[in-house]
Amino acid sequence: MRAGPAAPLTGRARAAARAACEGMAAYFPDFHDAQLRLPAYWADCELRLAGDAAAARAVWEAALKSASGRRGRLLPFPACHVR
Repeated sequence: MRAGPAAPLTGRARAAARAACEGMAAYFPDFHDAQLRLPAYWADCELRLAGDAAAARAVWEAALKSASGRRGRLLPFPACHVR
């Protein structure tokens, strides 16, 4: 993770993304997002904003292991995003 002023922002962004995923699951338990839009966006932010490929991969792998990830046809973490 980057040091300096971006570090607190990254922590807040991770907390917001986690809260968004948990909130969606709590309010819409039967909703199935086959494209995993929110986790994909979160993983992209981890990579592009925080520069943390390991965190991005962890978010994506957790999404694939979730109930939504076990349904349907999904692709692995996009290799084009890994630097």
